[in-house]
Amino acid sequence: AADTAHIVFTGEVAFAPEELLKYDILAAPIFTGGGTKFKIVEGLALGRAVVTTPLGNEGLGLRNGKDALIVASELFTETLKRLLEAPDEAREIAEQGRLWFEQNVHPDKVRRSIVERISVFSRPAL
Repeated sequence: AADTAHIVFTGEVAFAPEELLKYDILAAPIFTGGGTKFKIVEGLALGRAVVTTPLGNEGLGLRNGKDALIVASELFTETLKRLLEAPDEAREIAEQGRLWFEQNVHPDKVRRSIVERISVFSRPAL
């Protein structure tokens, strides 16, 4: 059996950011369903390397191998193990993921985008 002592399954937690800061990598094995991917965005915001699936990336537009590692379900475990053994790669993915967060979904960026989009409605009609 593989050594899994370094893998922690936390289950439900009271405050996710506090828990995410304990670890360098966020494994987000999303294989079914849809909707928002808040845990992935939180992981990126906190500078964690993210490993997810194409479904986990749906609607986010992360770049595989750059902002996160996005892999098919059959490669998920293998990819996660490889990243655990490559701290430099994990650090680079985490840094790029944090940059993606800053450029795409940081609250200040979203706020500006919303204001720009709705400001058109405050102009007089022609």
